[in-house]
Amino acid sequence: MRDAYGMMDGVPISPPKGWVMLKEGEAVPQVHREYNGDAKLWCHPRRCRSTMTAFVAGIWGYVQAVAVPETEELRLRVIKYGY
Repeated sequence: MRDAYGMMDGVPISPPKGWVMLKEGEAVPQVHREYNGDAKLWCHPRRCRSTMTAFVAGIWGYVQAVAVPETEELRLRVIKYGY
C-alpha cells in the first residue's frame, strides 16, 4: 500500500534545508522540488506539466511530496541558478 502525501515508509518526509513542504492540494508554483519516493531524494521538477490543468501538491507517479523555497532570496537563486 502506498504512503499518504508527505509520508515515506510511514515516516514524515523532511524538506531540504531552506525549503517548506506544501500541504496536499496546495497550488504549486513554478519553482519547486519533488520528493522521489522510489529514489528517496528531492529532485528538480519535471518539465512535462500540462498547462490545461491546475498543478496542485499531491502524489503522482513516484512523487510523494512537493517543497518550495522558504524565502524570496532562495526562490530567486533557484530561478537564476537552478539550485
